[in-house]
Amino acid sequence: GSVGPIYGGAVNIPAGETFALRVVGFDRRSPGWIDDHQRNLKDVNQVDQHGGRVLSLWRPGDAWKISAMAVLQDTHVADTSITDNRGGQLSRSDTPQPSVVDTKYDLETLGVQYSFNTFDVLSQTSRTSKNFGGRVDASRIGNLTDKPPPSVTILNQNDSSSVMQELRFTSNADFDPRWKWMGGAFYRRVHITEDSHILVSNQALPIPPVVLGALASVIPGFYGYVTEDGKLNTARGQADPIVVSEMALFGEVSATFWDDFEATLGLRAFRTRSESRIIFSGPLTANQILNSGSTETVKAGTLDEHGINPKIALTYKFNPHLHLYTAVSRGFRFGGAQVLVGTLTSQAPDVYKSDTLWSYEVGLRTQWLDNTLIADVTPFLIDWINPQLQQADSTGLGS
Repeated sequence: GSVGPIYGGAVNIPAGETFALRVVGFDRRSPGWIDDHQRNLKDVNQVDQHGGRVLSLWRPGDAWKISAMAVLQDTHVADTSITDNRGGQLSRSDTPQPSVVDTKYDLETLGVQYSFNTFDVLSQTSRTSKNFGGRVDASRIGNLTDKPPPSVTILNQNDSSSVMQELRFTSNADFDPRWKWMGGAFYRRVHITEDSHILVSNQALPIPPVVLGALASVIPGFYGYVTEDGKLNTARGQADPIVVSEMALFGEVSATFWDDFEATLGLRAFRTRSESRIIFSGPLTANQILNSGSTETVKAGTLDEHGINPKIALTYKFNPHLHLYTAVSRGFRFGGAQVLVGTLTSQAPDVYKSDTLWSYEVGLRTQWLDNTLIADVTPFLIDWINPQLQQADSTGLGS
């Protein structure tokens, strides 16, 4: 709909011979292209994003390397990008209120490395925090008129934090040049809370907050029917909380034979645990709460998974300008507790399982004309097994 400017800057700040700092900042605007005829607004789905990064490196001695980094990013999506027609017009007339999404993300990490004669030891400690808040106007589902009044609104708030620790040992250039190796251990713990509501309307009832609080104290799941600020609620799904932990041991060895053939074998053994407590309430979740004999149902459980991910790579150098390689590796993403709110017509499973993928590739890397021309080609195949998918139900309200 218009020009999307991006502004950025970076500055490097050396401090003596052993310390340096780098500061980066940016501001980005992505112009919208959807017009909202009901609110008489153009290009409503604009995205504004800004963030920054600070990096530092300290070398107190020849063997030491201490690095730190902090990243912050804030994203605001002014409205959704959906349309209400099949004629190709980038417009709609059935959303009397905007669907707004705000996301904040930050990461901090500290690395301490010490170099011995033939190998390096690195300790990497990281922390992340993510905050997601979204509002979706679903009036087109809750009303039958062409230009509906504000009605069904879906609210979602998701907050998560994680702590990660990795200890890694890596051979350096002074080790046997025919062999390269790496190994270590990894630990991560993630804490997630989520709160989802499907509101009848975005308008509040004239009920004092003290009355709402008193009713909520004696009626389990009361806020699945009326929110804390007095809005009529049809469904609520609350993760309070989900805790995921992961431990892994990993290693990789590369050997060179006949000066032109290299073979690499890597393994990562892992164990994950997802512990959850999910609360569902509200009339739309009747098929979930009827069996509990209450106005809410609580689903708590633990999902344990473990496995080994291999990696195999082979490289052959025909000459300094022509290399052929092939690689096979396995990826894994753990499952967890279900936090999506079902409706009268659907019910999501209590947990979703892990998914895996196998990646296969063969590559040819070439250099020509005294290294002034570089040409690479890589055919690859990815086999994704049991992918995790989110699907809306027939009402358009639940998933």
